[in-house]
Amino acid sequence: MENSDDRTEVVLLACGSFNPITNMHLRLFELARDHLHETGRYKVVKGIISPVGDAYKKKGLISARHRVTMARLATESSDWVEVDDWESNQKEWQETIKVLRYCQGWVCASVAHWINLQQQQKWKPCLHSSPLTLLLPLSLILDCKSPCKVYSPIVCSKSGVESCL
Repeated sequence: MENSDDRTEVVLLACGSFNPITNMHLRLFELARDHLHETGRYKVVKGIISPVGDAYKKKGLISARHRVTMARLATESSDWVEVDDWESNQKEWQETIKVLRYCQGWVCASVAHWINLQQQQKWKPCLHSSPLTLLLPLSLILDCKSPCKVYSPIVCSKSGVESCL
């Protein structure tokens, strides 16, 4: 296993209806995190649940507001999985790539902020000390035995943002 300080930080993203959210949804985050940690190359620092909005016309879908509330209740005891309501608040249905790009913006802005603070030596963040953060859709990790070799995730680094998406 590589030195844990050299591991690439990863943010996992799960999009879906979460109608309702279940223990298995949360378990999938744990399985993906365990798989990535076992490689010795990655450190999962955050999981994000992004419920689809009301514009996604699926039979039996309860309101986005209620699904977001249920997801927040389900994750309130988690110290690393959280709910983001941006997708659920959109007037039109959002493709997963648009949700990824939205999350890319704030993940990379956070990385830039942490890097800037480190360079100023005012604060040394413990969770976000590596120069690289990956944003990975949870489905990619669960669909493939070696997701990090097959897929090109969104990458945020000191030199900017790189992505094949």
